[in-house]
Amino acid sequence: MRERKPKTYNSTGFVCCHLFYNQIQKCKKCALHELRINKIKGKTPGAGYRNAKVVIVGMAPGFYRDKDVFCGTPFNFFNKELGYEKGIIGVKNPLLVLTNILTLKKDQFYITNVMKCSVSNDREPADEQLNECIPFLFKELRAINPVVVIGLGKFVEKVYIKFKTTFDHILNDSMWFNTYHPGYIVRTGKIEIYHKFADTINEYLELPE
Repeated sequence: MRERKPKTYNSTGFVCCHLFYNQIQKCKKCALHELRINKIKGKTPGAGYRNAKVVIVGMAPGFYRDKDVFCGTPFNFFNKELGYEKGIIGVKNPLLVLTNILTLKKDQFYITNVMKCSVSNDREPADEQLNECIPFLFKELRAINPVVVIGLGKFVEKVYIKFKTTFDHILNDSMWFNTYHPGYIVRTGKIEIYHKFADTINEYLELPE
């Protein structure tokens, strides 16, 4: 069994847009880079803490992340650390619905997406686009070595199934859980789904590493 690196949880470990930032910004391996609105900072690397206990994975940066002059963090989860308080969209962050239920502090999260460029009309990316981008997520997971990975939405679940062998090899004794996208929970008001899901996650996180 792979030895897990020691976990430390404090605000000094914030690595917003840090991991593989230059590689992601320079990537032109698929046509998605041609569609970016913000040609300088239109790609959204992951953001969060290097010693994060939980990695949350969405599908791709939304339209507003692409316009964001700060290059955006997934779900605008770390706006305060970037120096501005209000979300780009100007509404309550739906991801907080989930993270507020989990018994973790904000500095125990790292948030990222499968795709690092926006996908037009929020469609699922083509297979060749996914295949070119997925190595960045593999690198992030190897670097962070989380206890739990939470996939948001149907697309991320399909990605996990497609690359299950690689994910299982990278995560080793860590666990991957899939759940509904927070946007769906907010739209439908089915918050009880997240409460049940959080019970499972919290129980697993309480197990000795």
